[in-house]
Amino acid sequence: MIRKATVKDLAAQKEIIAEGKATIKELGINMWTGDYPGEEVLLEDIGKGNAYVYCQDGKVVAIFTLDFIVDPVYEKIENGAWLCDQPYSILRRLAVSGTMRGQNITGKIIQTIGIYSMAMGYPSLRLDTHPANVSMKRALEKNGFQYTGELNTDQTWHAYEKVLLAEPTRIQPATVADIPNMMRIINYAKANLKAMGLDQWQRGYPDEAVLEADIAKKDSYLYFEEGQLVAVFALIYGDDPFYHVIENGAWLTNLPYSAIHRVAVAEEVLGTGVMGRIFQHSELLTSMNGYSSIRVDTHPGNQPMQRAITKSGFTYCGTVYVAEGGVRLAYEKPLEADC
Repeated sequence: MIRKATVKDLAAQKEIIAEGKATIKELGINMWTGDYPGEEVLLEDIGKGNAYVYCQDGKVVAIFTLDFIVDPVYEKIENGAWLCDQPYSILRRLAVSGTMRGQNITGKIIQTIGIYSMAMGYPSLRLDTHPANVSMKRALEKNGFQYTGELNTDQTWHAYEKVLLAEPTRIQPATVADIPNMMRIINYAKANLKAMGLDQWQRGYPDEAVLEADIAKKDSYLYFEEGQLVAVFALIYGDDPFYHVIENGAWLTNLPYSAIHRVAVAEEVLGTGVMGRIFQHSELLTSMNGYSSIRVDTHPGNQPMQRAITKSGFTYCGTVYVAEGGVRLAYEKPLEADC
C-alpha cells in the first residue's frame, strides 16, 4: 500500500536513504553525495504533502516524492526531446529498502503513481537518473519509460518519460467537452435500471447540470480500458452531507473518507468486472490523497451493484437518504495501512 508520508516516517525514510547511498557509493556512482537528501529535504517534502511511503508486512519498505510542478530544469532537455507536451508529474527520491530489492517494488510504485498522476490530470510521468545507474535505467525501461535526452544541473542526468495516455487502463478527469459521451453511458444505465424495475435515476437525475457541477468541483472522472471510455463516476473527498445520518446501523469508522457516486458502466462491458476495477482504482486515489476510508451507496433493489460492492470488500453499514430522494444501502471500506 502507498500512503502519504508523515513525520513519524522520518526514521524509516532516513534508514532507506542510507542503504541506498551505501549501494550507490559501492557502485561508484556520483549521486546522492554529502547530506542530500537529508532530513531538511524530507521534512520539506512531507510538509508539501508530496512525500509517500510504500508499506508491506507492517514496514515502510520504499519511499518517493511525486511533484506536480513545472520544473525549469525539465524545460531544458538536451540531445533529445520529451515525448509528450502535456502536463507532467515528476518522480523524485525513489529508494527501496535493501531487503526488498528484486521484488519489483519499483514497478509496483510506477504502476500506482501512473494511475494517480493520470487521474490528477497529468498524462506524463517524468524522472531523471544518473547515467551510470544501470539498474534503475533497466527498471524504468521494463516499466514503460523511454529515454528522452539529458538534463544538466551541476552534472548530466539521463531523462526518462512515460506517456500515461497509452496505458491499458486509466482514469482521467472529465471535462465539459466529455459530457455528451458521459450522458450516453448514463442514459444506458438509466434504461437498464428501468428494465430492472427500479425507480433509481428515473426522474432526470443525473443530468448535464449535475455533471457540469461535478466537473467544476473536479470530482468527475472517466474510466478507460484499451483506449475506450467504458465508465464514468464521481469521487468526492471529505464530508458528504447525505452521510451525516445513517439509520439501521452505523458507519465502521470516523476516518476521513471519499465517496463514490454516479457510477455508470457502458453497455458493451457490463458484466466484465469493470465496477471492481473502478473500486480498486478509487481506493488507490483515496489513499494517495491522504484519506483513510471509502464509502458508497446503492438502491436496495440494485442487486448487481450490491454484489460488486461486497465483492470489492465493502461492509454494509445501514441506510441513508440521497439527493434524488429515496433510501439507499450504505457501505464502507476502511483502507487499512500496512504500516
